[in-house]
Amino acid sequence: MTVPLVLTVYGRTPAGAPGGFEQMERNLEALGALLGVKHRLMKLTYIAGTIVRQADVILDGISEPELNTSAAMARLTALVRIPGVYWRDEIETTRQGSANAVDQPVSTLAGSTGPIIDALVRFTGAAVNPALTDVATGGPISRSSGCSRESGS
Repeated sequence: MTVPLVLTVYGRTPAGAPGGFEQMERNLEALGALLGVKHRLMKLTYIAGTIVRQADVILDGISEPELNTSAAMARLTALVRIPGVYWRDEIETTRQGSANAVDQPVSTLAGSTGPIIDALVRFTGAAVNPALTDVATGGPISRSSGCSRESGS
């Protein structure tokens, strides 16, 4: 999915004071440094009241800025592509439990509205042959050798 982002850049200083056309140019340069690296994943955040969602995006293209010199303002459009999961919660969750006990539900993933194809599961501490089973498909995820601190499967 490709999402167009229409960006307006003003001539404001980092403190919020008017900085004129020269500051607007500096702000455009800063934006260019942020968006100028193609094929780098960036986080796009959507906020609606208390709902906060994120998606990893890749810049596909950016237009030349339309300048309004008298207003010290520029407008441009960036096209970003969402290569994976559309939106996800921004908050990481942690489940406490014994890494060596069997049949423990991972309740932090319960209530998901769609498949989670890129969940990061991290075991900390000593774990012998850790494994997860997807209750929807029955598919296992395992690591046959022991895991040391901070290794994931």
